Amino acid sequence: MEKQEYEKSVLEYEDVKDAMEYHHRMGFAEGMEKGMEKGMEKGMKEGREEGKKQARQEMIANMLEMGISIVDMARITGIPEEELRQLCSER
Repeated sequence: MEKQEYEKSVLEYEDVKDAMEYHHRMGFAEGMEKGMEKGMEKGMKEGREEGKKQARQEMIANMLEMGISIVDMARITGIPEEELRQLCSER
């Protein structure tokens, strides 16, 4: 009788242990998925911002090559003159 109770308790323990491990793995997988989604969103946002910055710098460079003044560039782009001067000096 004791042996049967012992074997039953071992099986119950293993069932509980397996269930806990399963839920742990599922929780970990869900956390990784959410983390990857956030990481991808952040990377895409940073990529878009970098692309906008690069396009703006190319536009300013083209206007400089065309001989457009800083004042006119500010009117065209809406970028403040001081920021344009700084961007031009970085080139």
